[in-house]
Amino acid sequence: MSSRELILDDLMLARNDPALASLRDGGLFDDLAALHARAHGENVRGVVSAGWIGPSTVRICYDVEECAVVTGKPHARHR
Repeated sequence: MSSRELILDDLMLARNDPALASLRDGGLFDDLAALHARAHGENVRGVVSAGWIGPSTVRICYDVEECAVVTGKPHARHR
């Protein structure tokens, strides 16, 4: 298993904005990690964590395992 991270930059939310907690609690960070992993032929395993690393930047961290089959087309920037 390997670890991966996804950086979300230039967010228009303050660290204490209740909307950010709502997005996290609603599973947005989990969904973004899953999409990012799938684009690289991997599956998320374990807990997805997210934390602020700058005034407008969040880092999403997660563990992955390689999967045998990737369905769908990778995003243009991942080709």
